[in-house]
Amino acid sequence: MANPNEQPLGQRHRILVIDDDTDFRTICRLTLEGSGYDVSEAASGIKALEAVRSQGRPDLVLLDYMIPGMDGIQVMKFLEDFILEHDVPVVFVSAISERKIIIQALIKGARDYLIKPFGPEELLQTVATHLHLQS
Repeated sequence: MANPNEQPLGQRHRILVIDDDTDFRTICRLTLEGSGYDVSEAASGIKALEAVRSQGRPDLVLLDYMIPGMDGIQVMKFLEDFILEHDVPVVFVSAISERKIIIQALIKGARDYLIKPFGPEELLQTVATHLHLQS
């Protein structure tokens, strides 16, 4: 039986993972690539903008709330012209579990908020759900 979180052949979605933690980005990349997604990584908002400019618009963004130099809300605003105008889902990923921060992220346009640590199944299901809602 096929894994429900795997990409159908010929429909590879590109996920942009923005997080300053190299290990976290690697785990996300390996998990997502193992299910057939193409993954780009960026360690900062500036690097994310460079990735979008050079590689084109992703289909979904996983964005850490706490990034040195600017928080995830600022990064989302910074990328707005390149991502949000195309209605690309942004899912915040953070160890911060304060209700006030989660609500702020959702009000500012995030589609979801995953609290670290989370397992591969939760990551894959969240990504699959938001990509399915986009189609």
